[in-house]
Amino acid sequence: MKQDNLFQIMKYAIFDLDGTILDSMPIWVNLGETVLKDMGIIADDELNKRFKTMTLMQSSRYLTENFPLTVTADELMQIFTENVKIGYEKKAPLKPYVKEFLEKLKSANIPMCVATASERHLTEAALKRTGVLPYFDFVLTCSDIGKTKETPDIYLEAAKKLGGTIDNTVVFEDAYFSVLSAKKGGFRVVAVFDEETEKDKDSIQKLSDCYIETFQELL
Repeated sequence: MKQDNLFQIMKYAIFDLDGTILDSMPIWVNLGETVLKDMGIIADDELNKRFKTMTLMQSSRYLTENFPLTVTADELMQIFTENVKIGYEKKAPLKPYVKEFLEKLKSANIPMCVATASERHLTEAALKRTGVLPYFDFVLTCSDIGKTKETPDIYLEAAKKLGGTIDNTVVFEDAYFSVLSAKKGGFRVVAVFDEETEKDKDSIQKLSDCYIETFQELL
């Protein structure tokens, strides 16, 4: 799909948060390594890879079982949660040219929302801090609908709430499995480059309708 066609089609827009409009993936990828380092422990290079497949509680249990820590898994879970909270509330920046692109869509009277797997309080805190929360009609989370992004449900519900249809709503995503789910739902998808999903770049490019390195390409 060419960019000119994108703007002819797009009457509504659904944005993922992490890795798409917010450069927040490093918070999660380096979480275990960061927490261990604060405790004076240097982790091996494989730790971050292991964490990608674990929940925070699974990660907490893994570290307490495999490293000489003086905290319990529940206590470590609280430490993880606080680190993530700080990342969203104080650190994670917008990705390049996001605000400019949102302003372009606002000027074109295109309603927008955020559909994310992150929790609402973290999402809204990050969007408010970076100054883009007012651009969005609402935030919809996986917790709200009780489904992960392995199904298209969140995109279908977001489009319905926006007042759009599959044919006139465009989804912006960065991860392969999320792009796949949105496509299964029948949506056109603009895939956004992120360092954490670079390994899947070829597959994402083939699957998506449009692939961009940054939002500058759409300005």
